Amino acid sequence: MKKKGFDIVISSDTQYDDLCAEIYFDQQFVAILTQEEGIENAMIEISPPKNTKNWTFNYFEFITILDEAENNLKRLKKHESSK
Repeated sequence: MKKKGFDIVISSDTQYDDLCAEIYFDQQFVAILTQEEGIENAMIEISPPKNTKNWTFNYFEFITILDEAENNLKRLKKHESSK
Protein backbone atom coordinates (compact mmCIF):
# COMPACT_ATOMS: atom_id res chain seq x y z
CA MET A 1 0.00 0.00 0.00
CA LYS A 2 1.49 3.32 -1.04
CA LYS A 3 0.52 6.79 0.15
CA LYS A 4 2.83 9.74 -0.62
CA GLY A 5 6.06 7.81 -0.07
CA PHE A 6 4.68 5.51 2.63
CA ASP A 7 4.40 1.73 2.37
CA ILE A 8 2.76 -0.70 4.78
CA VAL A 9 3.92 -4.29 4.93
CA ILE A 10 1.92 -6.71 7.04
CA SER A 11 4.24 -9.39 8.33
CA SER A 12 4.59 -12.23 10.75
CA ASP A 13 7.78 -11.18 12.52
CA THR A 14 9.38 -13.92 14.62
CA GLN A 15 9.61 -11.53 17.61
CA TYR A 16 5.80 -11.28 17.81
CA ASP A 17 3.00 -13.83 18.17
CA ASP A 18 0.50 -11.82 16.09
CA LEU A 19 0.81 -10.10 12.75
CA CYS A 20 2.45 -6.69 12.74
CA ALA A 21 2.49 -3.74 10.35
CA GLU A 22 5.83 -2.40 9.20
CA ILE A 23 5.79 1.20 7.98
CA TYR A 24 8.32 2.43 5.44
CA PHE A 25 8.92 5.87 3.97
CA ASP A 26 10.82 6.13 0.69
CA GLN A 27 11.86 2.49 1.21
CA GLN A 28 13.37 3.19 4.65
CA PHE A 29 11.99 1.44 7.72
CA VAL A 30 10.18 3.92 9.98
CA ALA A 31 8.16 1.97 12.52
CA ILE A 32 6.44 -1.26 13.46
CA LEU A 33 2.87 -1.41 14.78
CA THR A 34 2.28 -4.46 16.98
CA GLN A 35 -0.84 -5.94 18.52
CA GLU A 36 0.60 -8.27 21.16
CA GLU A 37 -1.72 -6.87 23.84
CA GLY A 38 -4.68 -6.73 21.46
CA ILE A 39 -5.33 -4.31 18.63
CA GLU A 40 -7.06 -1.89 21.04
CA ASN A 41 -3.69 -1.64 22.85
CA ALA A 42 -1.50 -1.50 19.75
CA MET A 43 2.06 -0.32 20.30
CA ILE A 44 4.29 1.52 17.86
CA GLU A 45 8.06 1.27 17.88
CA ILE A 46 9.67 4.07 15.88
CA SER A 47 13.16 3.61 14.48
CA PRO A 48 15.62 6.42 13.83
CA PRO A 49 16.32 7.39 10.22
CA LYS A 50 19.57 6.25 8.63
CA ASN A 51 20.78 9.39 6.88
CA THR A 52 19.26 12.31 8.80
CA LYS A 53 18.86 13.51 12.37
CA ASN A 54 15.10 12.90 12.54
CA TRP A 55 12.03 12.02 10.54
CA THR A 56 9.77 14.85 9.40
CA PHE A 57 6.33 13.95 8.05
CA ASN A 58 3.11 15.75 7.35
CA TYR A 59 1.07 15.13 10.50
CA PHE A 60 -2.14 14.13 8.71
CA GLU A 61 -0.34 11.83 6.27
CA PHE A 62 1.43 10.07 9.15
CA ILE A 63 -1.78 9.68 11.17
CA THR A 64 -3.53 8.39 8.05
CA ILE A 65 -0.85 5.76 7.44
CA LEU A 66 -1.00 4.66 11.09
CA ASP A 67 -4.80 4.34 10.86
CA GLU A 68 -4.45 2.40 7.62
CA ALA A 69 -1.92 0.03 9.22
CA GLU A 70 -4.22 -0.53 12.21
CA ASN A 71 -7.23 -1.13 9.95
CA ASN A 72 -5.26 -3.69 7.91
CA LEU A 73 -4.30 -5.55 11.08
CA LYS A 74 -7.93 -5.52 12.27
CA ARG A 75 -9.17 -6.78 8.91
CA LEU A 76 -6.59 -9.58 8.77
CA LYS A 77 -7.27 -10.55 12.39
CA LYS A 78 -11.00 -10.75 11.65
CA HIS A 79 -10.30 -12.81 8.51
CA GLU A 80 -7.92 -15.08 10.45
CA SER A 81 -10.39 -15.71 13.27
CA SER A 82 -13.21 -16.57 10.84
CA LYS A 83 -11.29 -19.55 9.42
